[in-house]
Amino acid sequence: MKTIEQIDNRIRDLERTGIATNEEKEKNRCRKELRLARIVRMYLEYVPNQEFVTKQLDIALANIARVSKGFYHAFPSGCTTKRKSEFMKGKGLPELKKQVDVLKYML
Repeated sequence: MKTIEQIDNRIRDLERTGIATNEEKEKNRCRKELRLARIVRMYLEYVPNQEFVTKQLDIALANIARVSKGFYHAFPSGCTTKRKSEFMKGKGLPELKKQVDVLKYML
């Protein structure tokens, strides 16, 4: 599992890279990872143990699988993209995906 010092170093590197580059694509990548790194840093301040983080990751992945399975059960013949998006939002899939990203970044 990553430490606060490692995350702090990564944040500094991303800030330097974002300032130094002129490419918009690279700046956006740095911004996205910076948001994630800052969330992880705040989470690490509470000193979670690796077993707990791994368990939370497993639970979040199982919930994502459950939501996906529920969608295909509710709409076996398929549906429009808009309806699928509404269904997934209603089940909290975007938040689950963000949680998985944070937990994976931490490990």
